[in-house]
Amino acid sequence: MPRMATQRGRSRDALSPIARRKFYLIREIADFIQRTGAEASKARVSIQVLPRIRDRGSRVTYRVRVHGELLVEDWYEELRDIINRARSLLDNAMWAAAGGGDPGRYTKQEKDRIKFPLAQHENEWLSFESSKHGASIGVDALGKLREIQPFVTADTVVQMFNKVNNLDKHRDPLELALVPDALFAIVLAPGVAGVPGENAHGFQWAPLGPLQNGKDVLDYRASTPLPNMVPVDLPAALCIEVDGRWIDVQDFLEDIVVFTVTATSILGDGDTAWADAHKAKFAAERAQLRNFRKMLRDNDPVAELYWRGSTDPALGARLDLG
Repeated sequence: MPRMATQRGRSRDALSPIARRKFYLIREIADFIQRTGAEASKARVSIQVLPRIRDRGSRVTYRVRVHGELLVEDWYEELRDIINRARSLLDNAMWAAAGGGDPGRYTKQEKDRIKFPLAQHENEWLSFESSKHGASIGVDALGKLREIQPFVTADTVVQMFNKVNNLDKHRDPLELALVPDALFAIVLAPGVAGVPGENAHGFQWAPLGPLQNGKDVLDYRASTPLPNMVPVDLPAALCIEVDGRWIDVQDFLEDIVVFTVTATSILGDGDTAWADAHKAKFAAERAQLRNFRKMLRDNDPVAELYWRGSTDPALGARLDLG
């Protein structure tokens, strides 16, 4: 189930070139998330962890067993195209809003500087604000664009956006991997569950990284032995590597599409309703997942109450897409 409204009902003839690219990006991201998610991967790959008793039964080590294909080769280039399209769309919108194509308005050097700002520091923003194209978009648009800049929001995904795009274009192609999914809990036995990457309640995880067949990923130690030790499905997330960290692609793309649609809408017709609604939707679903993890990991009745009360059909898409 797609999690993003895709505006399929709109006529292509009624859209401006910027709007057409924006709605294409929304559809492309929704489709990529669905095709690479956990539900779609069931026919392609099975990932389990197999228990091995250690230290005379006081410790259980879980080793990865993979059957099938972890990754699809085309995903690398498809994701690269999405990221590049989103970054280019921001520049397209800035060019249109600043009137970059107006005859005689800008010199060649001034035209070369017309790019959408992703300011990591305030001085970068002030430089844009004082530029000819920055000043041309008006005080209202400037104020709204400033509010979503990385130096204001400290949004790590937006900070990574430019970096991922530049590294992929100018240095090394981006890296993808399936990584134990830190948004979910793994249940070893009734009442015994841990979250990948969180060392608590007897769980000791290997550093989260690419899943490999035969790799040990978890040690579990408890005062009493686990009952019914059997292979367990391991939830996995498609992740992108940024500065040595593995970032969940679904969260990354959700935040990127919200940012891109917000920015292009500010520079266009000013209607940010789609982005505002989806930002709230994604935040609510992530809050639901926090309660889900807490319910399983800590056997927390309050988290379970919130989980049961807040679950709706939309979350099924999140769970399916992993």
